[in-house]
Amino acid sequence: MFYADEGRIYRLKEQIDTRTEDIRAYQAILTQAYTEHANKPEIWKKALFLERFAREIPIIVYRDELLVGSMRFWHGRPINAEGFHGNLGHIIVDYKLFLQIGIQGIRTKIEAIQSENKQPFLLAVNAFSTFIRRYAEKAGELSQKEAATAQKENLRLIAENCKLLSEEPPKTFWQAVQLVWFIHVFLHAEGMSAAVSFGRFDQYLYPFYQKDLANGVLKAEQAQELLRCFWLKTCEGDESQNLTVGGNVENALSLLCLDVTAELCVRQPSLSV
Repeated sequence: MFYADEGRIYRLKEQIDTRTEDIRAYQAILTQAYTEHANKPEIWKKALFLERFAREIPIIVYRDELLVGSMRFWHGRPINAEGFHGNLGHIIVDYKLFLQIGIQGIRTKIEAIQSENKQPFLLAVNAFSTFIRRYAEKAGELSQKEAATAQKENLRLIAENCKLLSEEPPKTFWQAVQLVWFIHVFLHAEGMSAAVSFGRFDQYLYPFYQKDLANGVLKAEQAQELLRCFWLKTCEGDESQNLTVGGNVENALSLLCLDVTAELCVRQPSLSV
């Protein structure tokens, strides 16, 4: 499992900012894609934009991170992209299904449908795979350059996590949380809408948490650190990312989410209990 560092959360809080270069890159990619494909149906424009976004958006991995993928570009609302229509927001997608079958499973489902939209759907899911794989490559490169330290090992593990997630479903709690975050980032890239939310976070992630605890892969304190990193990640973008815990299926992960919310006192995610 990853190296624990008492100063990590403090340093990550210092990194919550708006990256101007990310915003400019996003706006340029969006404008180019929509200009080149202005005459295509909206679903094709979206898919072709996502393909370009996945290939060209700058990939940045900080050495202190346990979860990678930036949503800082979200602050760059679309400009000069004639014909761009964001999604409506105020949605919760099926994170649970994605965690169960992974990108390859989603691809298989798409290939089985009979629809004129099959090809743009496949283009979008393949773009998502490319996006994640680029993070695997970046973390791997940084790991090679890092001296023999705990951070080097963390970066190596992040690279392994992302390489697996670029096709397969997650096997560990760490990988599951990372995939949820990647999905969330990509949804915001596609539509730039607010209130794209996480839903019953403690329910769909609890099986991974429970399994890792039982197998000795993870300690509760390590899971809590991953949640802290996740909470801070959400502060990069959307102002209304709701996350729900509790109810008649309350579990140990529900309580960890409450602890992290009380501890960090950050503006996102907006928690419902």
